[in-house]
Amino acid sequence: MQIADTACSGGVARVSFPLHFALLAVVAGLYVTVLAHADLAIGAALGGHLIFATEGALYGLTLALALRAPAVPARRALFVVLSAASAVAASHAGVWSRDAVLAHLARGGRTLGSRAEDTLVVTLTAAFGALAYSWLVRAMWLPQLARSAPVLITVGCGAAMIVMAATVASVERHLEWFVVLWWLTFSAGLWWAWRRCTRPDGAARGHRA
Repeated sequence: MQIADTACSGGVARVSFPLHFALLAVVAGLYVTVLAHADLAIGAALGGHLIFATEGALYGLTLALALRAPAVPARRALFVVLSAASAVAASHAGVWSRDAVLAHLARGGRTLGSRAEDTLVVTLTAAFGALAYSWLVRAMWLPQLARSAPVLITVGCGAAMIVMAATVASVERHLEWFVVLWWLTFSAGLWWAWRRCTRPDGAARGHRA
């Protein structure tokens, strides 16, 4: 892994992916061991929005801190705030979409089991979150990423959630691991998309924002 140079980022910023993944590993460890439990307790008292906002902000922070000049502090802070807002919006979109699917099935006299419902909402939320984050990162930091990158990253994150759901006994009891898996999958997809735009055959691409 290398640093995304300005030829790829359109002069907006450079991203140190090694630093990003190192920060992500630290945050993921803290989240699973400490923050997830505190987050759930506070969220239960103040509302579920805080949980998603915290998760979004934590991920946004790991990327914001890995940025290099000319990423000004105010722009980094804005990215963290928008990351939190995107996570909250994705949670709403996931729940709304799940309810729409269940309503459609109910009209046909069909239902889903509780495990399938949990898998559905986690997958939809992950997909909406990945799509929103991809567009946000592309708009603010890496405008040279291919237009297909957000879609491909979204598919990858959704697939990771389905695989994870198939391997755990209970989706609801392992939500913190779904969050960490989403973080890692999204970052891996982002790094892969950046590598594609910095290969020799893509280094001379024009601005695609």
